[in-house]
Order: sequence, then structure tokens, then C-alpha cells
Amino acid sequence: MNVQETRVEFWGKEIQDKIFTWWNNNIRKPRSGDGFHQQNKAERAELRRCVSVDEVLWTRGFFRFFKQLEQPKHFPVERLGAVCGILSHVDDVSKDNKLGRIMGVSEDGKKPRLSEARFRRLLEIETLEKLYIPLTRTIKFFDRKAPITDLAKIIYYWEQSDNKTKRTLAFDYYETIPFTT
Repeated sequence: MNVQETRVEFWGKEIQDKIFTWWNNNIRKPRSGDGFHQQNKAERAELRRCVSVDEVLWTRGFFRFFKQLEQPKHFPVERLGAVCGILSHVDDVSKDNKLGRIMGVSEDGKKPRLSEARFRRLLEIETLEKLYIPLTRTIKFFDRKAPITDLAKIIYYWEQSDNKTKRTLAFDYYETIPFTT
């Protein structure tokens, strides 16, 4: 199965809905009276303590995620582990639905929220294992708010050889940062 086939088969509205539902029911920061269970809180904490994709794969929270996706086992488990682990650091959905734009927009409109140097360092990372810690730190930098389905898609396709994911992220970022002449 080639990369394009996997992209078409895996990433559709159904999988996006399942990922968002899993995050909303198990990871999202609880609000008073919304029925968020202690078990979910414990699984979220366990996922957040992971410092690598391999560690995520050994958690109960990952297996709940994997089971909810109902995906055949031929999908790369490491990619799904990275998605699960990194999404565990997101407490709330951002107002913008594109991660690159969130990185580029600043409160004062004078400089990007994520510096251009830090953004470029992220783009230079080639593997999910090396991306794991820097991306979780970036999420914390944005008050743990991110667009769930866009972030999941970026993580899942990060290692693709065509660099389409990184190009899209860069276009979204540079589209929003202020340029001085």
C-alpha cells in the first residue's frame, strides 16, 4: 500500500469525528458537572507523563484510543501513538481550526506567537519520536489549546516523504505572521 492510498483510506470525516470524540470524552479538561470520570483523568495523566511514542503505546489510554478508532491493525501504530500522546496535552479546542495560523497569530499583532526560529526548528524535525517533546511543549505554550483534528492530521502525516504536511503548516503560519517592510 503506498502513501497516497493510506492518506485517502485513513483520513476522512469518520476518523476525524472518532478522534475528536475520544479527545472530548477522555482528555478534554473537565468542566463542572459534565460527567468526566476519575478513570479518564488518570488515563490522561498517564499519557501526559509519557516522554516518547513508545511509552504512549504501553498505556491503557492508548488502547482505549486505538479501540475507539476501530482501525485495522495495518495502520502504523506508532503514528496513532504519537497522535494519542500529543493530543493528551490539549485541554481545550482553539478558536482557529489551523495549527499553523495559531502559531503565527500574536496577541499584539507585532510578532508571531511562536518565533520564526522555533517554527523552523519544528519543521526540520523528521521523525515522530523527535517531534514528540517539542510539539507537546509548543501546545503548552498556547495555553494547551489547539485544533484537535488539524493537529491529529499533522502528527499522523508528519513523516510523509512528500512534505505536504510541513508545507501546509508553513503556508498557514506565514500567512498570519506580520511582515515588516
